[in-house]
Amino acid sequence: MLIVNGINNKSQGNRAVFAMATTSEYSSATAVHELGHNLGGNLYTLSPSDGKDCYGYCYKDENDTPVFRTIMATDTDCQDSDFEYYYSNPDVTFDGIPTGELGKYNDARVFNRNAPIMAAYKEQITDASMDVNENEVVSYTVNEDFLTIDDASGDIAYGIMNLPDDATFDAETRAFTWTPPVNTAVSADLPQYFFITFTATDEAAKRAYSLLKITVNKVE
Repeated sequence: MLIVNGINNKSQGNRAVFAMATTSEYSSATAVHELGHNLGGNLYTLSPSDGKDCYGYCYKDENDTPVFRTIMATDTDCQDSDFEYYYSNPDVTFDGIPTGELGKYNDARVFNRNAPIMAAYKEQITDASMDVNENEVVSYTVNEDFLTIDDASGDIAYGIMNLPDDATFDAETRAFTWTPPVNTAVSADLPQYFFITFTATDEAAKRAYSLLKITVNKVE
């Protein structure tokens, strides 16, 4: 199988959408690692000093001995450590240990920030969009017409995917409510984007979807 994914070609100057790796020659983690580059992730570095948080993570014990590394950290970066299928994320733990560090090793934040850029390679069809500030209440009731199932069978159950932390969704009224906390956005020039997917499912398991895009702007 051929994975087309060429972000590692530094000679291109700007990041590309493509690179190539054959999974027959490498471990099954190769595709996952290379896709991480496409989404903006970088290799592990001991002391990031550029203010970015896009690096793989290598956890070391009190004796500075590598214990485990995340998907974007190579064996060269973190020798003799166990490899785990995680992208760096301070909010996710492995054996009770965070798999990242705020401000340095946080692939999850970078991937969320780059999501609209990646989505722009293919037109994203949204039924609604909202532009709000941090700490501003978001109230949205998805239109029932957006969730029409052709030849629906029996009762319809409404649900939601990608629910942000502290957000609520009332399946009876289809009402979504959320207050994006302070520091949700990166900066005044880098808002944070959220894509909320609402679902309708009938008794025959047929499903319809509706997409809401929320842009959260920085409050200085």
